[in-house]
Amino acid sequence: MVSSEEDTGTLSHAEHGAVTQADEWLNHNRPIRHEEILAEFGLTMADWERMGKNQLPREQAHELIDCLPEMQVSALVGLLKSIADPVATALRNAPIDDEPETGDEKQSVAEAQDWLARRGGKGIPHCEAMRRLGLE
Repeated sequence: MVSSEEDTGTLSHAEHGAVTQADEWLNHNRPIRHEEILAEFGLTMADWERMGKNQLPREQAHELIDCLPEMQVSALVGLLKSIADPVATALRNAPIDDEPETGDEKQSVAEAQDWLARRGGKGIPHCEAMRRLGLE
């Protein structure tokens, strides 16, 4: 329990209320041993101590990045982006379509350009296209 002299001036009103509630709870309940809480998660004190000594992978990554020269950090950022968004990486690395245009493709492009020219260069707004496709 925390005496009122100990927490005066250091705790906010809400914190003081929480301490008071905790003290009241302790007046009517026995404290829960650390081992009991760990056991509920299938852990032992030895597990707890081991967890405190091992860094989390994210912490390890931050430490390693901090040791790298700027040029390597830049390369690492590119690698991390490709891991985080593999679709964007695949699109960025896709080969250019170097096949010759077929007659049908040339005709389709000409029709599309003619259609746009007749409309003053204005296409169909995205929301209208979605509505026409039933994808609203």
